[in-house]
Amino acid sequence: MEDSNENAAKEKIDDSSNHDKEYSADKEYSDDDKKKIGDDVEKNTTEEKKRAVLARQASSVRSSFHTCISKAPPDGKATFFNDEKGNLKFVNFVIRYPIPIFSFIIILCIASCFILGSLFDGNPISEGANEYAMNDIRSIAYDSLRLAQEEVLDEYEESQPDKDNRRLELSDSRIQEDQGDILIWIYDSKTSDGLFTIEGIKEIRKSEDIILKNPKYPNYCQLEYNSTSATGCKQPLSAMNIFYASEWNTTAADFVINQLESRENLPSTVNTTIDSLNNTALEVFNFLSICKLLDYLGDQCEDVKEVTSLIQWADLIETEIDNIIGKWDGLAEELNETNIEQMTEFIAYINQITTKRGNVVFYLDKNFALDNPKTMFSRSLLYWGELLNGTTTTDESKDELKKFILSDLLLELNEATEKDNNPEVQTYYFMGSLIFDIILRILAVDASLVLIPFLLVFFYLRYMIGSWFLACVGMFEIVMSLPLAWLTFSYIFQIKYFSALNILCIFIVMAIGADDIFVFMDSYKQSASAGPDVLSSFETRMSWVYRRSGSAMLLTSITTCCAFLVTISFPIVGIRSFGIFAAFVIIFDYFLVMSLFCTATIIYHNHFETKAGCCNCSCRKCDPTSTEIAKKKDEDGEEPTVDPISRFFEEKVTPFMLSGRNRIIIGVVLLIWVIISIIFVSRLQPTTNAEEFLDENHPLQIGATILDREFEKTEQDAPSKIYLTWGLEDANRKGVNQLFDP
Repeated sequence: MEDSNENAAKEKIDDSSNHDKEYSADKEYSDDDKKKIGDDVEKNTTEEKKRAVLARQASSVRSSFHTCISKAPPDGKATFFNDEKGNLKFVNFVIRYPIPIFSFIIILCIASCFILGSLFDGNPISEGANEYAMNDIRSIAYDSLRLAQEEVLDEYEESQPDKDNRRLELSDSRIQEDQGDILIWIYDSKTSDGLFTIEGIKEIRKSEDIILKNPKYPNYCQLEYNSTSATGCKQPLSAMNIFYASEWNTTAADFVINQLESRENLPSTVNTTIDSLNNTALEVFNFLSICKLLDYLGDQCEDVKEVTSLIQWADLIETEIDNIIGKWDGLAEELNETNIEQMTEFIAYINQITTKRGNVVFYLDKNFALDNPKTMFSRSLLYWGELLNGTTTTDESKDELKKFILSDLLLELNEATEKDNNPEVQTYYFMGSLIFDIILRILAVDASLVLIPFLLVFFYLRYMIGSWFLACVGMFEIVMSLPLAWLTFSYIFQIKYFSALNILCIFIVMAIGADDIFVFMDSYKQSASAGPDVLSSFETRMSWVYRRSGSAMLLTSITTCCAFLVTISFPIVGIRSFGIFAAFVIIFDYFLVMSLFCTATIIYHNHFETKAGCCNCSCRKCDPTSTEIAKKKDEDGEEPTVDPISRFFEEKVTPFMLSGRNRIIIGVVLLIWVIISIIFVSRLQPTTNAEEFLDENHPLQIGATILDREFEKTEQDAPSKIYLTWGLEDANRKGVNQLFDP
C-alpha cells in the first residue's frame, strides 16, 4: 500500500508537469508566471509526500496490531489457556454460551446483594469515636479512663435496681420530672436594628408559641414539682421572659439605670480604695457585688466592708434588680411596647454586672454592649420531660415524645424556619430526638443527587459506545462492584470497621469503571481494522480484544489498588478501612468488566450491532455480523473509519505533545503549579472553628455555626472537656486491631 500511494503521488506530479509543459508550448509566460507555476508544483509535491508518510504510519500501526494477537503454538498443540489456534479457551467458552453465562453473572450479583442485606444488623457504619492512633499516648490515657469508667458503671448498675423501674417506684405521680430532651431556637435578625424591636420580639414570641400554646404541650414538657404536686411546665430559657414579663416596674428600672450611669450618684463617703480606681458607678457596683458574693474576703473587699453608706447603696440597687428579675416569667399576653427601649437598656446594664449577667447573657450575641444595645442573634431553650405518662422506659418515653413532635408540631416548626416566613427574623431550631431524622432527610436528598453523576456517566457511555444495551450493562457492573466488595470486605475477610468514607467509593468506581469500559470498547472497535489474521474468526477477534484490553486494564487496576492500599500504613483506622475497601471495589470492577461486560459485548455483536434502529431487540442473530463486514472490507482494501475523538488525538494532541517546545512549556507550567501548591500547603494551620459537617448554607449548619461563633459560652452550653488522668494503668492494646475489632 505504501508503494501504491507513493506511485500515485509520483504519477500525479508527472501528470502535473506534463500538463504544464503542454500548456506552456501554446503560450509564452513571463518569468513571474513561470516562478508561480513552479511554486504550485512544489507545493503539490510536498502535500503528496506528507500523505505518503501518513500512509506509512498507518501501515506501521496495522503491523503493530497484527503482532498483538497470540500466535498458535509452534507445535500446533493447545495449552492451558489457549487452543491450538492460539485463541483463549475462556473466550471460546463465552462465545459458545454467551446468554447462559451472562444470566448466571447477573443472578450472582443480585444474589450477593440479597445476602449482604440479610447480614446487616443495624447501622453498618462504624462509630467515628474509634478513629484514633493506637500508639498515641493521649488516646491510650483516654482509653484507660473510658474502660475504668465502664467497669465502675457496670458494677454500680449490677448493684442497683433498674433505673427506670426505680424512678417509677419512687412515685408514680411524679411523671415528666426529669429532662428528656431540649429544643433550641436560634434567631437571626434580617434587619440592621437587631432582634429586640417590636416586630422582631413579636416574631420570636410567635415561633415559641407554636410549642407553648399547643394544648398537648403540658403532657410532654418537663414538669416542676413542689413537695406535694407539679406546679407546671418548666419555664423556657428565653428573652421573651423579659419582654413578656407579668410586671415591669418602670420606676425601679429607671432608678437602677440612673444610679449605674454616672459616678456622681455614688455616696459622698467613698472609700479611698474605690476612689483611687477612678471607676464608673457601674464598675463600683460590680466590684461591690463581687465582694458581697465573696463575703468581703480579700484585702480590697475588707477595705470597703466598713463603709456603711456604700454598702447600703449597693444593697439597694441589688434589691431593685432582683425584684425586676423576679418578674421575668413570660406570662404576659401582650407586649408592653412602650418600654422596649428601657428594657433593652436595662438588659445592657445587667450584662455588665458579673454577678447578674447570667440572667441575660444566654440571649445576647458577643457584640451586644452598653454602647451597642443591639443583638443580631438570640436563642431560647424549651425543656421536654420524661418519663411521660403511660411509659415505663426511657426509650419508650422518647419514642412517644418524637411521635408527638412529628405529628403535631413539625409542620409548623418547618414553616417558621422558611426564609420568607417574615421580614424581621430568620429562625432555626435543634432538637436531639429529631437530629437523626433530619440527617436521614439530608442523606436522602444527597443520595438523590448521586443520580446526577450516575446519569451523566450513563449517557456519556451511551454516546461513546453507541449501544443502550452495553451502556446499561456497564452501569450495572459499576454499581455491582460496591456490594460485591462490601460482602468480601466485611464478611469474607471479616473486616468489621466500615468507615463512612467507604460510601464515597461509588464516585471513584464510576470514573474508573467507565474508563475500563472505554478501553475495552476501543480495543473492540480497533479489532475491526486489525487485519485478516485478527478477523479470521470471531473467537480470534475477541481473544485479541481480551488480551489487548485486559492487559492494559490489569496494569491500571493494579497500580490504583496499590495506591489505595498504601493507606494501610496510616494510623487512623477510618482511612485504612477506606483504602482497603476501595481496593476491593477496583478489583471487582475489573473482574466484572472482563467477565460480564465481555459477555455482553459478545451478545451485542451477535444480536444488536448491525441491526437498524437504536431499539431493535429481536432475538434473531445479526446477518452479517460486524466481524464478517469488517473482514469483507479488509479484503476489498477499504480504509477503516476513525472516530472523531481518536482523530482529534491523532491529528491534534499527539503532534502537539511531540513538539519539544510544547513539552518544555507544559513542564514549566506544571513546575510553577507544584511550587505554588507547596507554598500554600506550608501555610496550613490547625482549624480554629468547629468543623462544618454540612453545606454552609444548610439551615442545620447555619444554626450550628451561629451557636458556635456568635454567642459567649454560658453555663447552659456544653463545655469542652479536658481529661487529666492519674492512678490508672495504661490500657493494654497488644494484639488489638481496630479493623477487625473496632
